[in-house]
Amino acid sequence: MSRRSALLAALPATVVLTGQAIADVTPEEVWNVYESYVEAYGIDVSASTVRNGDVLEVSDINFGITLPQGFGTIDMSMDGISLTDRGDGTVAFEYPDQSEMVFDMTIGPMGDQVSGSATVSYAITGNETIAAGTAEDLALQSTVETMSMSLTDLSFSEEPEIDASIFDINFEFSGMNSQSRIRTVDGMTTVDTQGDVGSMIYSMVFTDPETGDRFLENSGNSEGTRSTTSITIPASGINWMDFGNELRNGLSIESSSSVASSNSASLTPIEGAASEQRSSSTDVTSNIMFDADGLAISGTYGSSNFSYSMAELLPFPIEAEIEGASVDFAMPVLSTESAAPVVYAVAVDGLSVSDQIWALLDPSAVLPRDPVSLDIDLTADVRLLVDLFDFEALMPMIENEEIPAELESLTINALDASAAGATLSTTGAFDFDFTDMTTYPGMPKPIGSATLAATGVNALLDRLITIGLVSESDAMGARAGIAMIAEATGDDALETTVETTDDGQLIVNGQRMR
Repeated sequence: MSRRSALLAALPATVVLTGQAIADVTPEEVWNVYESYVEAYGIDVSASTVRNGDVLEVSDINFGITLPQGFGTIDMSMDGISLTDRGDGTVAFEYPDQSEMVFDMTIGPMGDQVSGSATVSYAITGNETIAAGTAEDLALQSTVETMSMSLTDLSFSEEPEIDASIFDINFEFSGMNSQSRIRTVDGMTTVDTQGDVGSMIYSMVFTDPETGDRFLENSGNSEGTRSTTSITIPASGINWMDFGNELRNGLSIESSSSVASSNSASLTPIEGAASEQRSSSTDVTSNIMFDADGLAISGTYGSSNFSYSMAELLPFPIEAEIEGASVDFAMPVLSTESAAPVVYAVAVDGLSVSDQIWALLDPSAVLPRDPVSLDIDLTADVRLLVDLFDFEALMPMIENEEIPAELESLTINALDASAAGATLSTTGAFDFDFTDMTTYPGMPKPIGSATLAATGVNALLDRLITIGLVSESDAMGARAGIAMIAEATGDDALETTVETTDDGQLIVNGQRMR
């Protein structure tokens, strides 16, 4: 996990309410804060407000989004809410028990746009949402016992056969609670949110509009979801067409989440080729950080299981499981004078398949059936020549087959794998000279070295011969090729060192190759 990802993962829940001032806030101030926050994302907000005693009724709520490059518009309307002055300086939100959100869309390139509408119905029980503080520092705390959402209407003007009857989509949530804090300091708005969801269940069924037959059924559930998010928005709001400049002005997003357990199933009930896929995971975490320093994403999986079955074609399910996995990725997104770090790391621990699959390949159990492990850990220094969001500068470079970045260095911290009794490990580091594109035509000159070590390769070849997957002649050719580039360092242990020098030499195991 990178340093930035680790810091994000450690973001404490108490950040949401730490330092919250105790003061009076009015329903009008609460609505204005919410309206201003949404508008900062470039979304137009309109609504009717009427004060009736202690209650501010907000109705005819509409949100409008204009997509970049004339790609269309999305408008959403929803039923009203009530904001009640509780007489103690706090405000209570009251939502309808049942309501609808209606989306009207016109999407697509100019001259080829598609218009349509969709309606999402939702129901809420046991909701209490309270706002406290001031207009400049507002805290909200919310609990919801249950919430359900479903797609109840769908239509497209150009595709009349597509409607809600072919999409049966439903979500159910329970045990929800959240704490949020919206602060404005020197024009910059920061929103910190922590939320928990006890459980979530979803189902999606897709039907062929011509035959009325189901062709895909998805379902799943999760338990124990927690998320923490912090968003900072520049004073001028977000200009999506100048996203790089917004990042330089302070736009940032930090998010972390965890899921105790999750399950999913996918069924394709097609006659003659019906298939079913199931998966489950435990202790899943994810972290995202996005700001002027770049984009960083990391995540971990605990034990996970996967199965795939197709009764008409496969005699038994294909089953696999892993003991754990992780991913860590970071890269710059803005151009700079100097290089910025890039991280790419993927690890899979304990990947194993069922004995039935092994029996097909190796019925006599000649091959060791130890779980497979993989560890890729690469770091680099990269200089971006243009912002990745500056499409006017980026597209001509792509069209001219120019690379909008320069790789200055690459470090192989680990490139390891183990399977069937054999192991492979690689480490190394290289610098790249972009002023020399002729020593190695078409690429910058590399300067550095890498070492590759392997064990159990000859034993693996012997076993593959025994089970008939590799012929004697093929194995002999493989061993001859390995002998040309590798040195023996022990019993069935091999090592290769590759070095590229500043004067253009390529040296393998001490022998100059060019």
